[in-house]
Amino acid sequence: MNALENLTPQQRTARLFSFGVAAVSLLFLGLFSYTMRLGYAEWQTWTIWGGLVLLLATSLYAARLSRVGRHEWGILSMLGVMFLLELASSFLVRDVGTALGAGIVAITLTISAGTLQRRPITRIFLTSLVVGLLATMADLLAPSWRMALPNAQLFVLGFSALATAAFAIATLREFRAYPLPTKLLVALVSLTMAASLGQTIFTLSSMQNALRVNAQQALLGAAQQSAAEVDRYLNSNLATVEASAQLPILAEYLQTPKEERTTSSLDSDINQFMRNLRSADKKNISGYILVDSNGQVVKDTTGYMYPYSAHTTYAQRDFFQKPMETGQPYISLPQFSIKPNPATPYFYLAAPIKTPLEGEIVGVLAARFRADSLQNLIASQNGLEGAHSFAALYAPLAGNLVQLAHGTRPELTHALVGPEQVTTLVSLQNKGYLSLPYMTTLTLEDTALLQALQNETDEAFFTVASSYALPEGQSDTGPFQGVHISLQTAPWILAYYEPQGAILAGLRDQLRSSQIVSIGIIIAATLLAVFLTQVISRPLTHLEQAARSLAEGNLDVRAPETSDDEIGRLANAFNSMAEQLKTTLDEMEERIARRTAEAERRSGLIATAARVGRVASQIREPERLLPQAAQLISERFGFYHVGIFLIDERGEYAVLQASNSLGGQRMLEKGHKLKVEDTSIVGYAAKHRQPRIALDVGKDAVYFDNPNLPNTRSEIAIPLVVGDEVLGVLDVQSTEQNAFSEEDVEIMQLLADQTAIAIANARLFARNQQALEEIRRAHEDATRKAWQTLLDGVQDISLSNFGTETLPIEPVWDPASRQVAASGRPLAASQPDEKGRYRLILPVETGGVTLGVVSAYKEGLPWSAIEISLLENILRELGLALESSRLFEESRRRVQLEQARAQVVTHLRETLDTQAMLRIAAQEIRKALDLPEVSVRVAHPSSSDEPSASAA
Repeated sequence: MNALENLTPQQRTARLFSFGVAAVSLLFLGLFSYTMRLGYAEWQTWTIWGGLVLLLATSLYAARLSRVGRHEWGILSMLGVMFLLELASSFLVRDVGTALGAGIVAITLTISAGTLQRRPITRIFLTSLVVGLLATMADLLAPSWRMALPNAQLFVLGFSALATAAFAIATLREFRAYPLPTKLLVALVSLTMAASLGQTIFTLSSMQNALRVNAQQALLGAAQQSAAEVDRYLNSNLATVEASAQLPILAEYLQTPKEERTTSSLDSDINQFMRNLRSADKKNISGYILVDSNGQVVKDTTGYMYPYSAHTTYAQRDFFQKPMETGQPYISLPQFSIKPNPATPYFYLAAPIKTPLEGEIVGVLAARFRADSLQNLIASQNGLEGAHSFAALYAPLAGNLVQLAHGTRPELTHALVGPEQVTTLVSLQNKGYLSLPYMTTLTLEDTALLQALQNETDEAFFTVASSYALPEGQSDTGPFQGVHISLQTAPWILAYYEPQGAILAGLRDQLRSSQIVSIGIIIAATLLAVFLTQVISRPLTHLEQAARSLAEGNLDVRAPETSDDEIGRLANAFNSMAEQLKTTLDEMEERIARRTAEAERRSGLIATAARVGRVASQIREPERLLPQAAQLISERFGFYHVGIFLIDERGEYAVLQASNSLGGQRMLEKGHKLKVEDTSIVGYAAKHRQPRIALDVGKDAVYFDNPNLPNTRSEIAIPLVVGDEVLGVLDVQSTEQNAFSEEDVEIMQLLADQTAIAIANARLFARNQQALEEIRRAHEDATRKAWQTLLDGVQDISLSNFGTETLPIEPVWDPASRQVAASGRPLAASQPDEKGRYRLILPVETGGVTLGVVSAYKEGLPWSAIEISLLENILRELGLALESSRLFEESRRRVQLEQARAQVVTHLRETLDTQAMLRIAAQEIRKALDLPEVSVRVAHPSSSDEPSASAA
């Protein structure tokens, strides 16, 4: 550890870089060993493997040399082996030279800038640049003996990216410590490489985008051409079926009663008409079917169906239902039937048959097309965009897509594209959309292709694997680019595919051209960087030495002015600065000291004001607040006299309430007060609500000459205002003239505002406390009277609980119970009674009234504080519950009395007879109050003839 601490920064950096190169060497040794085990153990890989072993040994040797002070020799040896290994790898492995050259240049510049002196850095960098250019030329020349390794280019690109990132991080971390020539060289080379890389990336990206756009447009054109061909085929056949269905003979024949059709004169005409339709295209059309409005087959020219026509119905088939529902022609999906061959699919072009006048649909005419006609049509579109380009046709089916045709793999026709459940497959088979013998090949299980084809975006491009595009046995050409569009005639999708490698076929030539341009730029820029480094660094070095001497205190130093450019002008400016520096230094220091002192004084005053306001705001009692505020202001600010005046209730006088000085104390004893008018500074401030300053009291017209304060030379009075109310005045006096500045006025105003708020808060707090106390006392008195009234009519209740039983006992008030009831505090026995129990007596209180006591007994240990607190909380809740019960009972009685009053008044209003009214009043009062007897008399006491009524 001590040996490492004695190393120089360059030696430690060299040691770190050496171990880093050793770690990278081990990583690539492992990768090459694994590659050789996979079957790539050729002489090329063995050569590179040996070079990696040599690099590992050299890097470890360089780390050892860095500990003995010979780090430069070790670094140079390691870099030399790296250059040889780079050249060998570039000429032995395909397509790794450019990326490897860029990485080595970045690593070389990083290692040399942090470990070597200035001159070796330039030489090593130029050497690495030459080696990197030779490695790039290896990619351009492409020697025949080079071998292709799997993912070699990917690994080298990753290595170059990591090397560049390490170069950037190391450069940023150590850039400040680099010499100026090294900084310039690193900066210029970095900018050059970044610009070259950016130009190359931009060029390649632009070319790649242009090639991709052109290829995609061509691919889209092929897809549109193929889709137009399919639409033309379907449109022409659908138009034939639709035109045939509009002939009046078909509607007339279907309107003929079923039992009369075979004997009708139209029957032979219809048979001939149907045969003529079928003979038009026997290659693709299996036959024509005439179906009535019930879905029953009337005529069928498919041949094998003719014997079963009378028993065949298509009422559940889509090619019948859709024309009947919409009145429009319809193209169905390919469907399988039991006869003649379950493996042969067909699709139907159907059109509704309408009556000429009413337009009523009386049936459907459907042409039965062989589905392989679509396959032949799609296969004819192969090769529009190259040897392996092809088209495919799809149709939606039960949330999936069924493949109607495939240009290169017809065996995939009529298979579902995406995965599907067995129950769905069986349902589709039952409906005729799938064939039972093809159960094992019904789905392609290609979810990605399904999602791409179901993308509703126009001109949607996507990729598929070559295994989908090429038949088994053909060589893998890489993924295919595809584009899909929708047909106009049917809700089907046509996709056209092209090998993706064909799109980027011209990119390699453009890449070589860009590499040559980048190499030329890097060579020219590097030579220019070396030259500029020498030209710029020399005068800057002289200027740096002069600046260092000036920083050490030599104000007489001057920099040589060797040119008239910016550097020369910089040296001239430096010399002028040195001339002026000595002159202005003293003035600047004096000015800074003065401003610092003023700032510290103001900061101290503000902090003091905040401290005084904070302490004053913590005092809630007005009688304590004012004296302490005056004392704090005097102590913190060092004033001769501080007085606080408060305005009396009539607003006529400002009465002195607190002071810190002896004279102020005498004034307090005499009840000193000043009239709120312009005859004094305090009265003026209170009247006009603004501060008043007397910097020289002898010259101030309104100064009140107070014999109790004979040493006053300047005074300031600041009103204490809260809202619109003037509470008083803060009066501060000093023994010095001009003791108060404008800044002091602002600070004193802040202090006065805080004091005023504290006074207002104290007054408000006192009034609130007094109001709360009065409310509390009134509530306690009312509660106490109510409970006294209630308890006066109730006998003492005493209960005892033993185990699970609660029994009444004789109420006995022993001295301890009376003591607890009188004091309201619990009493716990410290000694057990004769039964070994510890007694605890607690009062039951509510509203300040003691309702009774509770005695609890405990065996074993005395009562703990936690247990006592728990019982007190329980009894407190009991008191609240009793109070709630009393209030409820009181409310209930009031309600009963109110109801009784309302009932009496209601009955009294039922009659106008006096005797009846008196009788009703007596009866209702007795009932309402449950009294034994009520008598009502209305007469003068001396009269003998008086109306009366009684109720018993």
